Amino acid sequence: MLAIKQVATVAILGLSFSLLSTESVYAISFNFTKIADTSTPIPGSTATFTEFQAPSISGNNVAFLGRGSGFQEGIYISLENELDKVADNSTSIPGSSDSFFFNFSDPSISGSNVAFSGTVDGGSRTGIYLSANRALKVVADFNTPIPNGNGNFTSFNPPDLSGDSVAFLGSDGEGRSGIYIDDGTQLTTIADFNTPIPGGTGNFTGFLSRGLSESGVAFLGVDRNFQSGIYTNIGGSLAVVADRNTLDPASAANFTDFFTAPALSGDNVAFGGISVGYDGAGIYTKVGSQLNVVATNSLDRGVTEFINFLSIPSISGSNTAFLTGFGSAIYTDVGGSFARLIGRNDTLNGKTLASVDFSSNSNGLSGDSLAFLARFSDGSQGIFRADLSQPPQPEPVPEPTTVLGLLLVGVLGATKASRR
Repeated sequence: MLAIKQVATVAILGLSFSLLSTESVYAISFNFTKIADTSTPIPGSTATFTEFQAPSISGNNVAFLGRGSGFQEGIYISLENELDKVADNSTSIPGSSDSFFFNFSDPSISGSNVAFSGTVDGGSRTGIYLSANRALKVVADFNTPIPNGNGNFTSFNPPDLSGDSVAFLGSDGEGRSGIYIDDGTQLTTIADFNTPIPGGTGNFTGFLSRGLSESGVAFLGVDRNFQSGIYTNIGGSLAVVADRNTLDPASAANFTDFFTAPALSGDNVAFGGISVGYDGAGIYTKVGSQLNVVATNSLDRGVTEFINFLSIPSISGSNTAFLTGFGSAIYTDVGGSFARLIGRNDTLNGKTLASVDFSSNSNGLSGDSLAFLARFSDGSQGIFRADLSQPPQPEPVPEPTTVLGLLLVGVLGATKASRR
């Protein structure tokens, strides 16, 4: 196993917002720790990593997909600051001695457990797998009957993990999909094509992935007219988080669409939505019964990087984090302030960033820590963890009259100098 060391402490300025209005400025400090980069030896191999996918984080533990030269690929974990292998191309499928993993999806981590989807036999078969206590087991594969369905699963989306429970989107051979959960004892259906849409008409006809917490599952579902909504099964029954009948608090118009699968932390949900007549996209949370605006691509906030929200937002407690602007930056409100954590043209580990990437499965944020992929201008890459080291502290901001007085002094001084 490989030891991991902290590489930098960076102070950034955060802005505290009330909807779209700036209220105050904060100083925030994050420690950045390198988990692995393209000079790091691959656990169980003599080669070094050549590239990565965006990581998943739980506490201080980080899981990620890493690649080496040729077709070398695997899932790796930083556990208590030691780097180790979960599974790679030399790992046999649980229950088989002659079938090996071919490639992998981005993993999801909870504690020291890791879930992922992997293909075998040259990519001809796919399954969902869980590593718990360093032992691999099959959650579902092409031999698994679909609960309340016809036949076996034939395809899967990457899973989400909370404790020992694994949630995933799976489909049959006729393209009928559903959201399913395995709690370690049984595999059950959350929603499928036989499930009535809460607050809607008819049954679900499609799904876009899911988020999972100890409280339940959140997912994006659509009807036969491709009208979408965000739903949860918290409390044991399906309920609407937001749909086309829900007012967007940023625009005072109803939502018209939802563009990411949701993230879930306890009962709190984060998602991406769009409304009519507004600038387009936004990131929202529902905490209790309150629907909140986290960020929109409106220039009213003066953040020009909000031209695109690329990743599924992450949520931990009531804090959120998300990727913007075609990989340009990661923003977060960890600690109660809203700040650009890191992004393009920033310096990290002594090198200039070309872009950053954030978890595609809603697991990029855990407590006061975030994990992300850094791509540098020299072509190298690395997996990093950012830990909040100093809670937000208000910075003194000059009163408007003071600022005006300083400007007048400057103008008068410049005028006198020009007359000499």
